[in-house]
Amino acid sequence: MTRRHEIAPGTQRWFVPVLVLIVALTHWTPASTEASPTASLQDLKAAYVVQFLRYVEWPEKHRAAAGEPLVIGVVGDSTMVDALDRFATETIGGHPVRITNIIVGQDAERCHLLFVNTSKRNVAQRALLSVEGAGTLTVGDTRGFLDSGGMIELRIVDNSVRFEVNLSPSRDAGLNISSKLLRLALHVDNADAAAVN
Repeated sequence: MTRRHEIAPGTQRWFVPVLVLIVALTHWTPASTEASPTASLQDLKAAYVVQFLRYVEWPEKHRAAAGEPLVIGVVGDSTMVDALDRFATETIGGHPVRITNIIVGQDAERCHLLFVNTSKRNVAQRALLSVEGAGTLTVGDTRGFLDSGGMIELRIVDNSVRFEVNLSPSRDAGLNISSKLLRLALHVDNADAAAVN
């Protein structure tokens, strides 16, 4: 039976300052979004995706060696590659961040994070299968991504970007997602109290 952890209302008040922190860390400004609401949400999604790298520990065999890049692969809309590039300018844990467009079935397993940016369910399913057992964090922005086996699903709530987490596939992949990140999620599926405290 799936267990869903609901974030306590008192925790939600931390979302806005943390979002401000994310924006500050990534040097995002409204001017960089061409004053378009769509572009703004895309840039915020990109900021979140890059920042997720800071809060995940990969299994040793899939961990980037010293100085090697953390690779974010993108399946679907190629414009997201450009948005991610704008935020991948700093090192994370001593690692540069590299963004690459992925064709499903080609090198997806080399990614530390796979962002599935497509509304085509069959493409999303193939993308998830292509990294099964590869120790890859999977992030998507379509409804039902978690039900398809994804780990983090971005959601638009009141014109802001939020996210939900399913810990079952991340645990199966040997990933450890920080409780600091889990406490900011709208929902955490398959969590025990210790995971988010």
